[in-house]
Amino acid sequence: MSGHQHATLEDTVYFYFGANDTSGSGGDGATPLFDVREAGAAASAAPLLSGTPTLLTHANFPAGCYEVAVAATAANGFAANDTFGVFCTLAIDSQNPTGFAGSCTLGADAIVFPVWDRLLTGATHNITNSAGRKLRQLQEAGNIYGGRVHIDTIDGTAGTTTYENGTTDNAVILLASGKTIAAAVGGGLHDFHIINGSTILLAESTTNESYFGDNWILQLGGQDVAGAYFQGAKVSGVGTSTSEVHFEGCDVATASIQLGHFDFCSFDGTVTHTLAGDYNYHNCYSKVAGIGGPTFAKTAGQTVTVQFRNWSGSATLSGIEAGDVMTISGTELGAIVLNGAEGTVKVLGIYESLTDNRTGSPTLVLGAYEGSDVTDILADTGTTIPATIVTAQNDLDIITGATGVNLLTATQSTIDNINSGVGIIIQDTNELQLDWANGGRLDVILDARMAEASISTTGGAVDTVTTLTGHTAQTGDNFTLIGTAGAGLTDLGGMSTAMKAEIYAAAMQTQMTESYAADTVAPTAEQFHFMQWSALHEFSIAGTTLTSKKLDSTSSMTHTLDDATNPTSRTRAT
Repeated sequence: MSGHQHATLEDTVYFYFGANDTSGSGGDGATPLFDVREAGAAASAAPLLSGTPTLLTHANFPAGCYEVAVAATAANGFAANDTFGVFCTLAIDSQNPTGFAGSCTLGADAIVFPVWDRLLTGATHNITNSAGRKLRQLQEAGNIYGGRVHIDTIDGTAGTTTYENGTTDNAVILLASGKTIAAAVGGGLHDFHIINGSTILLAESTTNESYFGDNWILQLGGQDVAGAYFQGAKVSGVGTSTSEVHFEGCDVATASIQLGHFDFCSFDGTVTHTLAGDYNYHNCYSKVAGIGGPTFAKTAGQTVTVQFRNWSGSATLSGIEAGDVMTISGTELGAIVLNGAEGTVKVLGIYESLTDNRTGSPTLVLGAYEGSDVTDILADTGTTIPATIVTAQNDLDIITGATGVNLLTATQSTIDNINSGVGIIIQDTNELQLDWANGGRLDVILDARMAEASISTTGGAVDTVTTLTGHTAQTGDNFTLIGTAGAGLTDLGGMSTAMKAEIYAAAMQTQMTESYAADTVAPTAEQFHFMQWSALHEFSIAGTTLTSKKLDSTSSMTHTLDDATNPTSRTRAT
């Protein structure tokens, strides 16, 4: 019996059967027949096709071998997607046994099944953009490997069979096997997924390869890691590189690295930069608890540029030499220690402490604040200043007599009254200034007295002079004694222009001695002038007390106002 076949309408489908005699030996029999039955037709339905099988007569075929050729055409009653079966019979040893030669389905499956069941290899399915090649590429880069060879050094399996070993569900146990698989799959894979807990010791170059994972151990083994990428590993050992090697999310112990680039990594040992060039640490931190931290050293004579951007924790930078440039920045810098000679180091951010042990003429650029300074600032802004503001507000409440009252509003009426009183004082002062100005009222009176030719014109305001201290008393008519135009006043030089100038100088141009008369005591002319000046020029008001000031702004006398808000009079107090 033939197995189930797939064909398309109009195909000729071949089936086979063999005949045996009653003793079990092959026999050709006689009158062989076949009938084709449409699957699912009524039990009484006639065969789609009937015919005579062909006896195979080649010497290699034993007796009783028949071939049935079914012409599955529309003319013979076949239709697309039909399934049919082939029954056969013949006469042998007076018997007519019934046999089943096989079945067939007419439709697209005739093409689909051979395609899906065929092995896909680069040798037979490598035409650019063909369906076979794209399917093979999907197999190589898709879910079978996910674009990566999977390695589990604990529970992985041995072997290097492609598409069987190193897959997502069957990780390989050895890195060497994984690399063999990677090289054999398609055009070669360069990415590896390391299962958690695995340990990888590099035994050969890993240039331009990527290793993904978390919580796995990587021992660099002195190998070339130029252009490589490592994720989530616990890193130690020596790695060489002529181009940048990238570590992300790794825990780095003691290691020697060339041209390293580290992102989000922690450090607790000594990392040595062994080759001149650039080294970058982004968002990395010290894994050492407390005030300690990792050490970053370098090979002598190798000029390096090292950047620690957004570093957290303490760190020691050792072996710094002339030509080296290092920058460390962050808002959580711990104890930073600089060792070596010469070189340029720039520190940015907030640090706990900074110790520069370098010799020679090193350059240190600070764009940072020591943590204690920031603490002091925070103490002031967080404690002292707010307390002072509260105290000032309390004082303001006492002054205004109420909580939260605006000081300007509460004292505005008093300020207005003071302004009014000052205006009056300024008005009086202006009047005095006008009176004393050249041509003013008092100046005119004084000039008139100075211009009088004879004392007799004073209108009897001068009494008879009876005593002249230091001079001989004169008797008789004063006019006669003085004489016309003061001719008799020979000792005074006459009331000439010179005499008037002397009198004016003595009265108007001689500096007075500051003095103030006590309350209820009549003042001297000098005292009067100073008391008048003090009352008009400088004073202060506190409540109902108005204090006049001396030339040196100390108190000269005080007055009591009749009202602190709207005063209309004042009385001298002291």
